[in-house]
Amino acid sequence: MGVVWEPVNLVSEAAQPENIDTVVVAGRVLKRHGRLTALEPEHIISESAAAARALRARTGWR
Repeated sequence: MGVVWEPVNLVSEAAQPENIDTVVVAGRVLKRHGRLTALEPEHIISESAAAARALRARTGWR
């Protein structure tokens, strides 16, 4: 199969988070000027770590 030059696919597959300036979903701005506006990464990481610890405790998985 030859090289496919589909612009939408090239952009979506090559883009990295730092390439995205603004994200709007259902009228809500989630990212502006490259910075998250609606999400707090530290809070998400903290909650996910607590959830993982709780899951390990419930299942006995170490």
